[in-house]
Amino acid sequence: MNIRSLCSLIVGLVFLVSGVQAGEPAKIDVFLGNWMGVGLKEDVTNLGMGQVEYGIRDLDVSIERAETGLNITWTTHFRADDTGETKSTSINLVETAPSVFVGSENSDVLNGGTAIWARIEEQSLIVYIFEVDQYGIYDLSRYERTVSISDDHRMFLNFKRTRDSRTIRSVNGELVRRQ
Repeated sequence: MNIRSLCSLIVGLVFLVSGVQAGEPAKIDVFLGNWMGVGLKEDVTNLGMGQVEYGIRDLDVSIERAETGLNITWTTHFRADDTGETKSTSINLVETAPSVFVGSENSDVLNGGTAIWARIEEQSLIVYIFEVDQYGIYDLSRYERTVSISDDHRMFLNFKRTRDSRTIRSVNGELVRRQ
């Protein structure tokens, strides 16, 4: 099996698995708004040695309706104990089925592109970003944003980035809706 077939199989399986829903999905409105909070980052810095670095992240997330789906923008502020930098990402998602979204600017992952998709499962909005480098090594980032059932002004973030099936970064955080 060549690398293109393998990547197509992986993307297809991930799409198939991500479509399985355990319960009734939340309405998109519970996720809309501007959110801010803090998260704890855990990086595996040397995969062979298992060294781990920790850091604090300030988090801002904006989720808005777009003409055909959603726009999600998130900004991470790296605290002084890290680099002091800020990184922002914005994606547009098109709703292709109830509670299922696909990135509006997806491109061929085997030619340096990115595949983005999302789904709503119960109280969680889960966004996936999939990339493959020139050596055929894949990165899969998974952002699970869960709105509290008891307080829809609280959101929990569970982020995990895997490279060739190894977790290299995770962030767990809590955000509150800004008024």
